[in-house]
Amino acid sequence: TLREQCTALDLPAPPELLAARQKITELGRRITSDPLGVAASGEREIATLLSAARAAIETNRTGRETARAELGAARRLLAQIAAQDATVAASFAACAAVLDTTTAQPGAGAARLHSLEEWLTSLEASASDGEWQAVAVGLSRWMQTAQGTQDELMDAERANQSLLDLPSELRGRHAVLCARMRAIGSGDVTLSRLAEQARTLLDAPRLPVERTTKLIEACEERLRREQSGRIEKK
Repeated sequence: TLREQCTALDLPAPPELLAARQKITELGRRITSDPLGVAASGEREIATLLSAARAAIETNRTGRETARAELGAARRLLAQIAAQDATVAASFAACAAVLDTTTAQPGAGAARLHSLEEWLTSLEASASDGEWQAVAVGLSRWMQTAQGTQDELMDAERANQSLLDLPSELRGRHAVLCARMRAIGSGDVTLSRLAEQARTLLDAPRLPVERTTKLIEACEERLRREQSGRIEKK
């Protein structure tokens, strides 16, 4: 029976099934006084209600399976986000240890992760109560928020890694700059002074990223102007 099917699936009986039972009871009371009328309309009415009950049971079953699968995916995503946040926090700490910069990214933070956790837990509770439609709507919003957080963490991780790679890049650019200055026999006193200042900053325990980058860019620009002037004179 449909009730046994609900029990086997661990689903609540839909209102349509209860309505069918009530209709059968009502028809049972009427059959003695109007057997022909009951026979004509009763079978059709009951069949319609039972068909609606079957559809409702199937909707509940698929809704539950979908919610369970999506809640599982949400739990896995939340675990990934927590791991990414830990990675970003570690790279942020590494930046703070060796760099003097205002552009390092700290990550999502415990409060934001806790908010996602509480929200997901409330959706899981709603699923346990059989509120599949409400869960589907809420979970869609949760996933959008969580994926946005994950995208931000990915951007933060890339940004922090770029900062951590910057000292090596700046030292390489400074070495190339000095080699080119020697190769052309640069006589620009200001350029030599700026290059020496850059060298001092590169040797600092915590590299001042913005100052050093601007200083090396200024040196490279002065060297280009000096080389262009020599070419024009030739």
